[in-house]
Amino acid sequence: MGLLVEGSPLDWADALAWLQHVRTQGIDQFLHIYDRVKDIEGDELKWGDELEYGVFHMDTAARKARLALRGAEILHQLQAKELKYKDREQDKRGPAVDGCNWVPEYGAWMIEGTPSMPYGGFTTDLRKVETNMRLRRARLLALLRDDEIAPTVTAFPMMGVGDFTMPATQAHGPVAMSDYVSDAVINPHPRFATLTRNIRQRRTRKVDIRVPLFRDVHTEARLEEELAVTSTWNAEKSRPRYESKRDSPTSPQASTMSCDSAPTSPSSTSNSESNGEAMAKSPPSVSSEKKEIAKINEEECDAKDAVQALRKLSLATEHQPEPYPGFIHMDCMAFGMGMCCLQVTFQAKNIGESRHLYDHLGVLSPILLALTAATPILKGRLADTDVRWATISAAVDDRTPQELGEAAAPSDPETQAKYAQMAGNGVKRLPKSRYEGISTYICNHKQGEDPHTSTDKYNDVEVPYDEQSYATLTAAGVDRLLALHIAHLFIRDPLVIYQQRLHLDNAHETDHFENIQSTNWQTVRWKPPPPLPTNAESAQSAPHIGWRTEFRSMEIQLTDFENAAFTVFIALVSRVILTFDLNLYIPLSKVNDNMEAAHRVNAVMDEKFHFRCHMAPPEAGDCRSKGTCHLHEDPDACEPMTIAEIMLGKGTYFPGLIPIVYAYLDHIECDEATRTLVQKYMCLIAKRATGELPTAATWMRRYVRAHPDYAHDSVVPHSTAFDLLTECQQIGEGLKQCPELLGEFKIAPVRGQAAYRVPLKSDGVAAEKQASRGHSEHKATLKSMEQANRTPLDNKDFSSRLASLAAEAAREQEGHIREAAALRVEILALKRELKRTKEHLAALRPDALMACAHRALDTNGSELFRKMLETAQRETATSPAPVRKCRPSATSPRTRATTKKPPSDSSDSSYTAEDEEADEEEETERARPKKRGRMVTRGQQQRSSMVRRGAKSPRAK
Repeated sequence: MGLLVEGSPLDWADALAWLQHVRTQGIDQFLHIYDRVKDIEGDELKWGDELEYGVFHMDTAARKARLALRGAEILHQLQAKELKYKDREQDKRGPAVDGCNWVPEYGAWMIEGTPSMPYGGFTTDLRKVETNMRLRRARLLALLRDDEIAPTVTAFPMMGVGDFTMPATQAHGPVAMSDYVSDAVINPHPRFATLTRNIRQRRTRKVDIRVPLFRDVHTEARLEEELAVTSTWNAEKSRPRYESKRDSPTSPQASTMSCDSAPTSPSSTSNSESNGEAMAKSPPSVSSEKKEIAKINEEECDAKDAVQALRKLSLATEHQPEPYPGFIHMDCMAFGMGMCCLQVTFQAKNIGESRHLYDHLGVLSPILLALTAATPILKGRLADTDVRWATISAAVDDRTPQELGEAAAPSDPETQAKYAQMAGNGVKRLPKSRYEGISTYICNHKQGEDPHTSTDKYNDVEVPYDEQSYATLTAAGVDRLLALHIAHLFIRDPLVIYQQRLHLDNAHETDHFENIQSTNWQTVRWKPPPPLPTNAESAQSAPHIGWRTEFRSMEIQLTDFENAAFTVFIALVSRVILTFDLNLYIPLSKVNDNMEAAHRVNAVMDEKFHFRCHMAPPEAGDCRSKGTCHLHEDPDACEPMTIAEIMLGKGTYFPGLIPIVYAYLDHIECDEATRTLVQKYMCLIAKRATGELPTAATWMRRYVRAHPDYAHDSVVPHSTAFDLLTECQQIGEGLKQCPELLGEFKIAPVRGQAAYRVPLKSDGVAAEKQASRGHSEHKATLKSMEQANRTPLDNKDFSSRLASLAAEAAREQEGHIREAAALRVEILALKRELKRTKEHLAALRPDALMACAHRALDTNGSELFRKMLETAQRETATSPAPVRKCRPSATSPRTRATTKKPPSDSSDSSYTAEDEEADEEEETERARPKKRGRMVTRGQQQRSSMVRRGAKSPRAK
């Protein structure tokens, strides 16, 4: 999500003058945080997960899935319901509420959900993860329309293909300038559009993403057709750096996308865009596409239905060939930041532990990326990769051609002046995008508590850093490794600067630091504590937040069971690393190699990953003697392993991560219920590591290739994507079991009706119906008002529409007047019946009257009550009694409804002053305070009322 604040973001041209200011002030803000909390000790474990969701519209008739661009609307509803539910629960149960927290995400169809409260440091908290994930899914489902779904998939498979949004949209917007995607898919918060525009403007050209195409049986024939159309394609310039090891008839040699350099454009010729930027020449297919669009524009200029016109515009581009045959071409940030993932954050006990976790989780990030692979389809085509990471890396790559090493320093004065205000003058060589794996280890061994150990030998990759920031940090007392990490982040420019947040109190604000920190998207993020609120009262009530480490590489899974399994696994592994003091360090160059391997198709089974053979920590004496870890000098310290070997062990020297997790559970004496659940999670991960169960990417690829509408040419039809998303939705919601993906593990159904706890109501049915009727009328009124607001009006129709609304309001008012008159007549009739009842009661003997009333307590029907009165009259007909005035009980169903005084304009002459006096006495009796402490029945209340009036109870008689 990043830093979301209220304000007006600066355009890139205006932001240039403030780039250095933000970088300098950001370092100062970090130093204030560091000095304030660097010595914090003993923070307890708190942790939580983040899940991102996409909402899709399902057109059953056309068998098309589209992005439902109403994420902001759903988010507002979720937040409102969460706040209402939280307030209600806190009144009854106290402040600790297990709910959900909802925040916006990049896409207009996306929402991010987290637990409302962090998990704690007990084994029972492990059982809360899946429960809360299911709760989040249920609450989101409760607000979806009948034709909408929200399966937890990483990428929308048809992004950028023809008509893929609801409502229909048009590409070529001014923000992203995409040939495939409209600016309308970007979240309406100004941060996201500014981020998109400024990335494009800083790099001086559009985003250029090229992912190798999966080669199926008939792919080559299609590529020949596309190559004939795009004859200017230069294969040599388009070839990425890395090559796959696979060589099979259905999958010939194909390369995986480079993560640290953007492909060169097929032509170096540039043209001038409307905003004055130098943009790379469009692919050859774009010109013909624009001609088709212009033709359709002429045909549809007088069309009444604009939606149909937009749909035709989209369909005109649906069957366009790829501009670079052999690659899936994408050209805007939405292709990357529109993906969903699973992230887990841990609070450490101190700064040393957080840095120790950062390093070790960085080693594990490629392994978990491959294990959770779930992205085999991009822009309607099967990709020759299985994961999202490199696609997002290219989608947010803001490096200039000079920073990529593709061009010499600019020679024209205008460009030089712009570059001079950027980090590194816009020409410093940067080997990685902003979205990448970690670039440096930040902690020595022994959890950072032993200054004599060193990890310098493992930092064997180039780490560019901002020299001025590094000098400032080290001069302020920050150690060398941490200063290098922070200075490395500050080789980037801030991308979103808010005009209202330029000048801040660095001692109490961190916006400038977070501006840089939050736009360095690495596989692991090290997070200092936030500043305390400036208000003293707020500072005392604010929850304490310590040093945190965020694990970011995992892809979201189809079910909450899988997502919980990987969340719990990484949580337990983090405890294992700290408890058993494990050493997972390998050279960072090997970690980068592992990231490349994780991208390849079916990497879990077909690739090997570098991993440390001996995880026991180095001997303290050996490390202190020369200041280095001698384990690095052992040639066998690191070797290629399969993921199954990493998870389950290899030979007699490497036990595997899952067996060590079980040893940890024994060590802490885990309770049986938690252990049983954890065993299920570990079993799932073990079966996936061994290939007994496939990754989500492998399962999706198999599903597409087995679909009857798929032509085995790597192009995914809309109907196939529709069926695939429907299948994913049913599996995720537990509506359909999938042994091919989950084996024997069963998913219980998740339904929106169970999103919120239902109270055991005690309100009367009549009152509930009245309230429901009022709510329905109010909802209908709001709907009509909303419809009126949505209907476009011109000046000619305004007067007639206003008159129509006034007439409708008058008719509603007349209806209310008639209803009120009918109610008054009914009240008068009830008053008359009350008077007749009083006359009957006055003739009854007290003991017979009490017996009759006593029997009437168990009925709510006036008819039965009237029959009992007639029975009492027959019993007393033979023995006349002195006339005694006696008011009916306040608890009688009939009299409860007739105690209010009628309106003053009533024409009922039978309602006398004596009746009014009796009603006032009745109200006084009701207002008398009652004793508390025990519940009484209605009969007990009735007898107490008789005693107060001096009557004898029939039972006493």
